[in-house]
Amino acid sequence: MAIDLDDATLVITANGYKAGTLYSLKPYDGSGDATVTRSTTATRMNSSGLIETVAVNVPRLDYTNTTCPSILVEGQSTNLLHYSDDFANNYWTKTRATITSDSIASPIASVNADKMIPEVISGNHFVRRTTSSSNTSFTFSGYFKDGGYNIWLRFTGAAFDNRVEYGFNLTNGTEIDFVQAGTITGSRTFVSLADGWYRLIVTINVPSGEPNLQNSMFAYNGNVSFTPDGTSGFYIVGAQLEEQPSVSSYIPTTNQTVTRNADVIEVTGLTGTSTLTETFEDDTTNVISNPSTYTMSEGRIKKVVRL
Repeated sequence: MAIDLDDATLVITANGYKAGTLYSLKPYDGSGDATVTRSTTATRMNSSGLIETVAVNVPRLDYTNTTCPSILVEGQSTNLLHYSDDFANNYWTKTRATITSDSIASPIASVNADKMIPEVISGNHFVRRTTSSSNTSFTFSGYFKDGGYNIWLRFTGAAFDNRVEYGFNLTNGTEIDFVQAGTITGSRTFVSLADGWYRLIVTINVPSGEPNLQNSMFAYNGNVSFTPDGTSGFYIVGAQLEEQPSVSSYIPTTNQTVTRNADVIEVTGLTGTSTLTETFEDDTTNVISNPSTYTMSEGRIKKVVRL
């Protein structure tokens, strides 16, 4: 049943804001404005379809694949990968591959994407980084675009028998294959972006006894082992590895890991009997009864209405 906003005592949408405040549509006197706390910068997709950084305590009105923004609310997370936009750096191991830095515009504002070009040598061609592991779930994400070859992601433990692999066709935006083998399991998804870019997302469940997780990005031309042409490859930007079972917004890094603190968006001083309904981007709802302090749930919130 639709909610009658005329009867609402509090209405919050992805509308006006300033640092530290998300303005309410009702009441009109400002008493329903939400306080916004996040003691680090964070990123959002802006209305131009670019990922941009917003300042400390600024709420994030996110336009990912939509013209109508949602309020993006996330918990704390850390990007465990260094040099998330610089694959020429020695932090990343290149095998039978070279990196051409800053090759083309990327979905990240003011950041150009690198191109991985396999050397003209028969065999596998990849960029790799190994990360210390534990008995937990990790989520990898990165932004990729067709540069002549497709992408094959591989995540392995100490033995090749234990791995997750994800092949993706960057030309037409379809999955090639998803492989789970041995003791490592996982899942995958992707997000299509403008100008032929895709954010590929893989969750890897690492069992106890695996000290490391090896993250490899292969050029793929019907197989990971082939003889390249010396000019084709794939574009990449925004590599991220989080120690959690789901992906979050992009966290840029340079020479160390970076943590984005949690968004805390609250309305205090609520009195009386009431029902507060959060409507998420997918139109699911969360109903909260009689809150004296309302703290916005994590997710992508379209509107908050209190009756």
